[in-house]
Amino acid sequence: ARRTIFALAAGIVLLAAVAGVWFNRTPGLERWQRDALAFIPQLGSGAARFDMENKDAIVLQRWLQAQDAPAPAAFPDALRTLPALGCKTIHSGDRAISIICFEMETGKSIHLVVTEGESPSSAPSAAPRFVEQDGWRTASWGASGHAYMLATKASERELRAIVSGLRTAARVRIAKPLVALGAIWR
Repeated sequence: ARRTIFALAAGIVLLAAVAGVWFNRTPGLERWQRDALAFIPQLGSGAARFDMENKDAIVLQRWLQAQDAPAPAAFPDALRTLPALGCKTIHSGDRAISIICFEMETGKSIHLVVTEGESPSSAPSAAPRFVEQDGWRTASWGASGHAYMLATKASERELRAIVSGLRTAARVRIAKPLVALGAIWR
């Protein structure tokens, strides 16, 4: 009876360990994200050309909107200060993806990838989801009916510095309507 109890306890511990590893693993990137990361080096090497080149991200945003391509509703604050290089629209399966490339102060590039429809793994949350894959550091989130990914080969610290403005911007967008509601109830 004692052996049976020890065997059962060992089985439970093993099952708990496997479940812990399974549920705590870092999820990988979705297909549209992997396809974007596979395409970006073509822009850098000149094997592919931008659909539109301009140093002003707002001009690129408006151009994408005019083409009925996925366009960001807003840019993270830190991206607004960086010069843009250009934008490109590609497809991943039947999903249109827009890529806007920026040059960081360090000379490295950072790419904002946008697609319509929030993906399950990038659903809106308090903080972006960070994944490192094949030398790319990425941050993904969802907002305003779009799924977003920032991708760079720069350091994680540099990526987090750019993404840090997202939480502040989200709080500001939520706070303003709440203040307005408070004024109505007074």
